[in-house]
Amino acid sequence: MKGAEDRFSDVVLADLRRVLAPSPWGKSVVVDPKVKILKDFTFGRIDGRWKLVAGVQQQDIVFYQSQDSIDYADFKSKAMDKIGKYKGKQIHVPLLVLELKVGGKQLVTHQLITYSSISAQLKQVFPHCRYCLLIRDKNRQFSQQTLLRHCKGFDRIFVGWEQNKDAIWQYVMNHLQYLQEIEAIDSASHEGELA
Repeated sequence: MKGAEDRFSDVVLADLRRVLAPSPWGKSVVVDPKVKILKDFTFGRIDGRWKLVAGVQQQDIVFYQSQDSIDYADFKSKAMDKIGKYKGKQIHVPLLVLELKVGGKQLVTHQLITYSSISAQLKQVFPHCRYCLLIRDKNRQFSQQTLLRHCKGFDRIFVGWEQNKDAIWQYVMNHLQYLQEIEAIDSASHEGELA
């Protein structure tokens, strides 16, 4: 049986896909749930040798262009000796990540600190990616000071899905437009392979 956060993810994902489909990026940008994203790199002495080690982190909802995904086997052979227990077939280049929380008493500042840190690490690998926190409802109120102190790694925080659907979608569209303008993604009308 699905938990509250999984049910919330289903609702958000269905709505985002519905609105993305007719947009200029409807054929080139994918939005998927529970995508593992390359989060960080570090060097470590493993089995007597210094190796480059990559960390991955599953994200709730991720926007990416499928043609910008890198085959995992190719990535591993060229980039490092070890990537851990990653079982995916593709390394996706994220454009925007939504971390979802349902609110309520189970949402604590420790989660804000943890995901803010993950956001900051992920953006060091993918500087064009935006990482937003979406809290479903206002049942768990945090003071403005708490959010300022513990959420520095997020690009944006939205509290209340129903109240902020339009603002979230506008944020996504503005970011995709910006990425297109700086040529970090293909133009909305281009569906071919990258050069």
